[in-house]
Amino acid sequence: MARTSTWTTPRDWTTAETPTAAIFNAHVGDNLTYLYAPGESWTNFTLTTGVYESLSGTRSAAYRQVNGSRVQFRGTVKLITSNYGAIGTANDVNAGTGGVALASGLRPGQLRSFAVAASGSVSGRLDVLSTGVIRYRPGTAADTWFSLEGIEYDVNN
Repeated sequence: MARTSTWTTPRDWTTAETPTAAIFNAHVGDNLTYLYAPGESWTNFTLTTGVYESLSGTRSAAYRQVNGSRVQFRGTVKLITSNYGAIGTANDVNAGTGGVALASGLRPGQLRSFAVAASGSVSGRLDVLSTGVIRYRPGTAADTWFSLEGIEYDVNN
């Protein structure tokens, strides 16, 4: 049975109630599908040429829009240019030479900053700007990759 991509306001359950499959599917299953939308396709990032690429052996650096207003990232990005990324220096991941900023419908209304797992440090910082530019700020000069896994934001907030 295919799940819907619409939200159903969860019902109030009564003591000792035994829900039917239809009730459970509508109030739990369909709502989980709405929140996580496993069927929505991913689009690979167009990364800054000669600076970043997807890390081999991991999921490609990609994004998707979920239910109109949520944007999710996934994958791991590898730094391929040496000495690019002094500590705290902002580096455009997707808007430098050959890179493409996020389309207007995928941009947050204001700056979003995320701590991300990175090689060589506890974490780096990833900024998603309202212009659609994504910037990485390494935690150490030794960072060679960083993760996009778990990054999610609402374009309306």
